[in-house]
Amino acid sequence: MEDAKTNITDPAQRENSRANAISDLLKLFSASMSRQEYLDAVVQLIQKWSGCQHVGVRIRDRLNNIPFEAHTGYDNTFMDLEGTMCLDNTTCICPRVMLGQPDPEEKDNISPEGSFFSENSITLVGGFSETRLKRYRGVCPQRGYATLVVSPVKYRGEILGVIHLADERPGLLSPEDLLFIESVNPL
Repeated sequence: MEDAKTNITDPAQRENSRANAISDLLKLFSASMSRQEYLDAVVQLIQKWSGCQHVGVRIRDRLNNIPFEAHTGYDNTFMDLEGTMCLDNTTCICPRVMLGQPDPEEKDNISPEGSFFSENSITLVGGFSETRLKRYRGVCPQRGYATLVVSPVKYRGEILGVIHLADERPGLLSPEDLLFIESVNPL
């Protein structure tokens, strides 16, 4: 599998990379390891496949929080600001995706499966009105994360968590990449 996804432009190579990622995920799924070891390995695999510098998995806890249970690439400042969120505060994309309740104005950035996708969140937020900006914490664009994906992890119709991918490079992930991420989320 390529280390830098941006080097994979040939459709056959991209398909092979996806097949390898599925194989790797299935191996992890069947391996004997702790929940934390599994999540850490999944985050590393997603980072390697996607090329995104920043990848995390948030999982709902009993207190209605969605902390990053596993992550890589985020610095301490980001983790201090965003490491744990509460689902009672929906002024961010992560809780809205987790709750399956996107903002009506996000419709152009929400997939049929409920994922938020932006090829350039900095430009996107830059075009928001003052009123709309109040519905966003805006930490990801402020940190320079242009490519941004927040995808729900579902099991038996229930959203258990979200996968958060971010990178400073705009357009790093394509809509086809989002479909692939959504297809492997159940694993």
